[in-house]
Amino acid sequence: MDIDIKKIAKLCKIKVEDDIAQKTKNDLIKIINSIKDLPKLNNNDDFLDSSDPMVLRKDVIKDKQFTREEILKNAPCLHAGCVVVPKEID
Repeated sequence: MDIDIKKIAKLCKIKVEDDIAQKTKNDLIKIINSIKDLPKLNNNDDFLDSSDPMVLRKDVIKDKQFTREEILKNAPCLHAGCVVVPKEID
């Protein structure tokens, strides 16, 4: 199996030294080989216990009810009743 760590690093826009690239390549090969050794599952019943079904709990509000104004009073910036956050992506 050939893994080009330098190409992956270039795509990720990171700099990787040669010694680290070789160690990373060896580690990735070990991970991929261990995944290949996992058993195949035919369906979800192989690992789900039907005698113990997952039951979701009901969400219950235990604290006092707050009004929208009380919740938003500490927001640093509001516009049309919504919290304004800084733009992260141009």
